Amino acid sequence: MGFIPDHIIDDVRIRADIVEVVSEYLPLKKAGANYRCLCPFHEEKTPSFNVNPAKQIFHCFGCGEGGNVFTFIIKHEKASFPEAVRMLAKRYGVDIPEDGGEERSGEFEKLYSVISAASDYYHAVLKNQAKSSPVWRYITKRGITPEIIEKFNLGWAPDAWDSATGHLNDKGFDNKILEKAGVSSLSSRNTYIDRFRARLMFPINNPGGKTIAFGGRLIDSDPKGAKYINSPETPIYHKSKVLFGFDLARDSARKEGKMVVVEGYMDVIALRKAGINNCVACSGAAFTPGQAELIKRICDNVVMLFDSDKAGVEAAKKGGAILLGHAMRPKALILPDAKDPDEFLASHKPEELTRLIDNSPPFLEFLIEMAVRNADLSGIDGRIAAIGQVIPYLKRVKDEVERAHYIQLLAERTRTDHDALRRQVAREWTGPEEIKKGLAPQKKRASAGMMAEKMLVRLLLNHPDLVAEAATKLETDDFSDPVLKAVFALIISNAGKHSATTPADMINLSNDENLKRFISALTMEEEMLDEKEVETMLADCMKKMRYDPQERSLRHQQMKMALKKGENEPYNEAKEKYLQSR
Repeated sequence: MGFIPDHIIDDVRIRADIVEVVSEYLPLKKAGANYRCLCPFHEEKTPSFNVNPAKQIFHCFGCGEGGNVFTFIIKHEKASFPEAVRMLAKRYGVDIPEDGGEERSGEFEKLYSVISAASDYYHAVLKNQAKSSPVWRYITKRGITPEIIEKFNLGWAPDAWDSATGHLNDKGFDNKILEKAGVSSLSSRNTYIDRFRARLMFPINNPGGKTIAFGGRLIDSDPKGAKYINSPETPIYHKSKVLFGFDLARDSARKEGKMVVVEGYMDVIALRKAGINNCVACSGAAFTPGQAELIKRICDNVVMLFDSDKAGVEAAKKGGAILLGHAMRPKALILPDAKDPDEFLASHKPEELTRLIDNSPPFLEFLIEMAVRNADLSGIDGRIAAIGQVIPYLKRVKDEVERAHYIQLLAERTRTDHDALRRQVAREWTGPEEIKKGLAPQKKRASAGMMAEKMLVRLLLNHPDLVAEAATKLETDDFSDPVLKAVFALIISNAGKHSATTPADMINLSNDENLKRFISALTMEEEMLDEKEVETMLADCMKKMRYDPQERSLRHQQMKMALKKGENEPYNEAKEKYLQSR
C-alpha cells in the first residue's frame, strides 16, 4: 500500500465528520456538547465513550482509548493507518494517487493485469476441458462444485510448454513482465516457457480481492514432481503477508468473531462446502507473523485446524506461538479419525465439524494435554520434560492473569507444586520488557506549576491562535512533566507547517499511542472561557512557569521582614508577589 501525501490526509480528515463516522458503528446519543455511548473497546455498563464534534475527537474515560477519526477506524476495524485513510477517502470521495511515480505505478498495474489475464485464461481452459478429462474426473472425485469453481475462479494450466506464455504474448504482454509476474520462466534453451503445466490452478488474492499469484496442484495419484508449486515472490506478492481465501472469509470472520486457519487450498474448499466460510489457508507455507497481523485486523480468536500428522501438530504449535506473541487468542483442533478436513467430512456431517470448531480448546490447554499425554508422569524426569515443552509458550502470554491460569493448569496436570512452577516460569521469563510508562503523566502531587503546565497545553490545543505567543516566551525545558513537554514540543514543531493545530490535527501528527490518548483526554474536558479570559489565563500560566528562583527568594525575604516589623500592608503586598512567583 503506497505512500499517501499529507495534503490528502488532511483533506480526508477535514471531510470525515467523526460523529457521522462513529454513528455508522455505534448508537451515539447527544449529551451536552458531546455524543456518548457504551465503549466498543472495553466492557462497561455506564457509557463513558465520548465524541466531541467541535474538536473532532473521541475519548473513553473508562479505558483511556482516544484519538481522531483515523484512530477510531484503526481501532475499530483493526486497520493500518493507510488503510484507514483509504477507507475514509472512498467514503467521502477523495481521490488518492498511487505513489512511487508513474514508472513504479505503471509496473504494478502491468503485474496486476498480467495475473488477471492469466487467471482468466486458466479458468477458461478448465471450462473448455471435456468432462471426461483427467482434471474433471479429479474435480468430480473431490466433490468440487461449480459454485466453488466460480467462487475461487479455479483454472487449469494445460500440459504444454508455452500455452499460457503464448496466449499472454498475444494479449500484448512481453516475456519480461510475464517472468516478473511469475507466470513464465526462462528455460535452459533461453526460451520462455510456462511456470505452471498440467496443474489445477488456485488464484491467490490480496485482501482487496485482486489476484496476485497462483498455487498449482498436480492431479496425478502418483505425481512425479512436487504436488504443489506456488508463484515466486513478486513486487505485488509477498507470501508471508497473504492468506488464501482471506478476501472471501473476512466478512464471515468478523461476524463470527473468529478465523479458522487450515493448511492448504483444498482444506479451505472443503470447509466452504460444509458451510464454514470464515476459513483461510497458509498456502503451503508455515504460518507467519505477517499473516497473524492480517487476521488481527478482523478478530483475535483463531482456530488452528491443521492435519493430524506430526508435521501438522508441529505447524499448529508454531502458529499458536506466533498468535500468542501478537496477544491473540489461539485455539487448536486436531480432527479425530481423520488426517484433514476433507477426509473428516467424507465420513461425518458438516454440523459435526462446526461443533468441533466451536468447542476447540484454547491453544495452551491443547499444548498442555499433548505434553502430558506423551510424558511418563510417574517420575520426576517425565514431569520436567512435560513442563519444559510448555514453558516456552507460557512466556509468550502477555496477560498476567491468563498466564497465571495456565501455570495453575500445568501444575495440576503434571502434579507439580504450583509455587515452584510459578517461580520456574518467572526465572525463565524472557518476554517483552515491562510496558514502558513512557508518556503517562507522573503521579505526584500537582503543584501550582504543574497545574499551570497542564492548563497552558490545553489552552494551546483548544486555541491554536495562542501558539505563536507561547512559542516566543516558552521553551520545552520550561516544562517539568514529560508528557506535557512532549505535547508542547509537538505543537510548536508543527506551528506554521499546517493550516491548523486543532486537537484532531495533533493526534494525527503524533506517532505515539499514549500521547494520542493523553491529548484526547485533556482536550475533552469542558472549558468555559471567553476570548479575554483565555488570553489572561495564558499569561498567568506562563508567569507561573517562568518564575525566577532568585526573585522568589527575594519576595520571601521581603515578606518575612515586613512581618517582623509588623507592617501589614507591605507584608500583604510581599505575600501576594511571593505566591505569584510559585
